[in-house]
Amino acid sequence: MKRLSGEARVLAALYLVFALLLCGLGSDPVAPVVTASTPTLRSDEERENPLAAVAAVLERLGFSRIPQPGPLRPRPINYTVAAWEARKPVARPAVLLVRAGGELVSSLAERGGRLLRMEWVGSGTRLGLNLELALPGERGFLFSLTAAGGEKESLLRKRPTAQLPVPPPSLHPRPPSPPTGPPTPPRPARVAIVLDDVGETMGLEKFLALPIPLTIAIMPKRRHSEAYARMARAAGREVLLHLPLEAQNGQDPGPGVIRTDWPPERVREELEEDLASVPGAVGVNNHMGSLGTADETLMRMILGILKEKGLFFLDSRTTAGSVVPRVAGEIGLRYAVNGKFLDPEGASIERIQELIRELIALAKRKGKAVGICHANRPHTLAALRTMLPEFAAAGVELVPLGQIVGE
Repeated sequence: MKRLSGEARVLAALYLVFALLLCGLGSDPVAPVVTASTPTLRSDEERENPLAAVAAVLERLGFSRIPQPGPLRPRPINYTVAAWEARKPVARPAVLLVRAGGELVSSLAERGGRLLRMEWVGSGTRLGLNLELALPGERGFLFSLTAAGGEKESLLRKRPTAQLPVPPPSLHPRPPSPPTGPPTPPRPARVAIVLDDVGETMGLEKFLALPIPLTIAIMPKRRHSEAYARMARAAGREVLLHLPLEAQNGQDPGPGVIRTDWPPERVREELEEDLASVPGAVGVNNHMGSLGTADETLMRMILGILKEKGLFFLDSRTTAGSVVPRVAGEIGLRYAVNGKFLDPEGASIERIQELIRELIALAKRKGKAVGICHANRPHTLAALRTMLPEFAAAGVELVPLGQIVGE
């Protein structure tokens, strides 16, 4: 039995779910598509009764209620215990359990629920996921989800094969180096890749299945903004608000735009609303903004608010006239600057691969680099997937943006 436990919030625990998926709970070189969308409740009963809502979710995913709770250990009497089993064996039981667990937690999170504890269990070809949740002022819930697969050896004994995102260095302080001894090896060059324009089109789960720490930039007030922010955080990825700012060519940046002629009160109000629509954002980067990022008055307002909130800013560098580096430096805000757009509109896979190689070379010259790609370009995902071995071959480490911003 393998156990993952400890007090944790919903997103921290779900990160472990996605981590196990990405670390080789199957034989495919690239993890399959996983969705964790918030379910649509179909009846008044589902809206009022959390257990009815969860039951509706699991039944739609092919699970049936079973009378015994299976591998769950005894818990306090104020807990409701429910065991569910997939009706049919599946080729990749981990995929099904990740999806079911994500949607289950999402359903209860809408009612203020939180995930207290989780554990993977299993032997042979059977895999189980136990989830302990609580709702404010109500009974707790214990769910046991199991599914059968076709693998011959234990699913929980396979070694991880994919490299996971490394937590920020601040979480693991290093002791002082001794005065004598061998010299410290030089730090490898690092690259942060930001996935822009997330929130309107489907398919984020395909990018999250890549075993690299993409930073996800989500546009505000779009169809999937909030759901994708939660999905990205559940997968252990950093999230940015992809803030629409005015362009010099007059093109409409879309919902959530902040304009250069607005008074400070309106700028703050819109920025607050945009951040609220992308929950959990650790920073901001500009969507379009060749006019906005060149306006010093506007950027002093925006960057000042971000400093108050402890967020950082990535200058997407849509204009050479950007004042972001100077203003951010003057007010003491952590910032970074885009080094290369990786997938221009109409670019082929070969062209994107060429631009990624240029980003690798830039990182080796400067020690670090930031590249931006887009969720709605047709060849970006395939190009990223094929280029992963070249990062390792060049000795370049892929890291979340937060690890290099401000350096």
